[in-house]
Amino acid sequence: MTSVEPDCSTPRDFLGASPKRTGRCFARALRWLALFTAGPVLAATLAGLVFDHATGRPLARATVSLLEAPSGQVIATTTAGQRGEFVLSGVPAGKYRLRVERYGYADRAYVVSQNAVQDGLINLEPEAVLHVEVSLKRLPAIEGHVLDENGVGIPGVEVVALRSLDPSQPVRRAVTDERGHYRLPMLSPGEYLVRTSPLDLPGKQVLLPTYYGGALEASSATPLALRLDRDLTGIDICPSVAPYANLEGRLDRGSAEAVLLRGPLGMRRVPVQAGRFTAEDLVPGDYTLLVEPELAGGLTAYQRIHLQGGEKYSLVLQLRPAPQLDLRCESVDREPVSLGQVALFLRQTGVEGHPRRVDCNQLATLPPGEWELAAATGPGIYVAALGGAEGAGVARISLVPGTRYSLTVLLDDQPAALRGRVLPASSGVRAGWVWVSSLDPFLRAVLGGYRQVKVDFSGRYEIAGLPPGEYVVLATESYPPGAIERWSAEGGVLVRLRRAEELELDLVSSDP
Repeated sequence: MTSVEPDCSTPRDFLGASPKRTGRCFARALRWLALFTAGPVLAATLAGLVFDHATGRPLARATVSLLEAPSGQVIATTTAGQRGEFVLSGVPAGKYRLRVERYGYADRAYVVSQNAVQDGLINLEPEAVLHVEVSLKRLPAIEGHVLDENGVGIPGVEVVALRSLDPSQPVRRAVTDERGHYRLPMLSPGEYLVRTSPLDLPGKQVLLPTYYGGALEASSATPLALRLDRDLTGIDICPSVAPYANLEGRLDRGSAEAVLLRGPLGMRRVPVQAGRFTAEDLVPGDYTLLVEPELAGGLTAYQRIHLQGGEKYSLVLQLRPAPQLDLRCESVDREPVSLGQVALFLRQTGVEGHPRRVDCNQLATLPPGEWELAAATGPGIYVAALGGAEGAGVARISLVPGTRYSLTVLLDDQPAALRGRVLPASSGVRAGWVWVSSLDPFLRAVLGGYRQVKVDFSGRYEIAGLPPGEYVVLATESYPPGAIERWSAEGGVLVRLRRAEELELDLVSSDP
């Protein structure tokens, strides 16, 4: 069927027609305008329409910016009109990237135009008048109900969304309404866990923190994959109900000001009187009890316990000297190590706050508990082994009061590196991040779970300072799944790096 060009002689052709008809009339008007306004400066004009990717409706008042390649400098910016139309005139010839932003939408543009886009860039020739159609996709949401044992909605329950890759911190919160309904809006694409928070109930009972799928622990929760333009509905959670637990205890010697009780609701300070302490109305779950040295005259105590609902527990905390950790840094070839390129950090498992930096070849006195060791190194050095045995992967350390631990960090100055181009996805959108992780527990520990680098404006990336081994590499704008085993299904590439190897690897972006 032969397409008929619009007459473009009335305002209705510009403001009352479909987006495609408006775009054609707009482009024709700009070509005539360029003929009458062309001057000695060979500038180009970029015009177009912004619309919703799913519905085709124009997006009024979207912010449109043109960024120069490869510097990323904003050359021009404007606001789309009521019909989503925009014009950027007087633009020097060159290659550019288009950025379009509107509240509630992902700030990445899907550009539709013949010969306009190549490798994710718009090429403007001198005196060119180019028309593009740009679609935006909505940020997705998760919604559902929190229901009791009879399927009736529970009001006033906080619901949180957590990234499955790092479930330690909520990224979005909501509270259920009078019908138990909740909505977690404007989430970046990726994989999430959804969990309820505890809630007091009549009769000395409590709603337990429960994940979607019924699990009480993040490791057993059902992950939810979010894509742009696709809300997830019907994500209903039926939290478990249990009576409170109670705890009492005493110190085996000396005295202390307080016991720090850490559990599902965070930290609680329990006063100690005459060597005894009592904590009532505790949410069932896992707890740690800690007496810090500054609260007990230099002595400390540490104990882990699981509390069942409706039970009363008694225990004795043993005060002992604080544990010490002796960290040694050595080169694999016994050569002197440049300690200026090495920073070691210890983070206490399950405790919010910044990691604690420790220095090589020094004795550190630390609170007891479970600790994770991570090493940040310069690009020319990497952690070859922890604990003295190659690949041993001693990344988790359990520090018990009254003990001294020794740990050796072996360093090597012949790391591997990954670099290459990130190619656009089939939609034309190029990923902004490259992620790397490993199925090897030691390599994953050295990376701190994973490492991410930003793709530069020309579409290149580089990841230096990698130990030799096998990795999964993924180019995506969204957060990848929490389970590294599923990265391959998202477009991840499996690579093996040798010592000192510099591998050139081009990646194709995965569509968010």
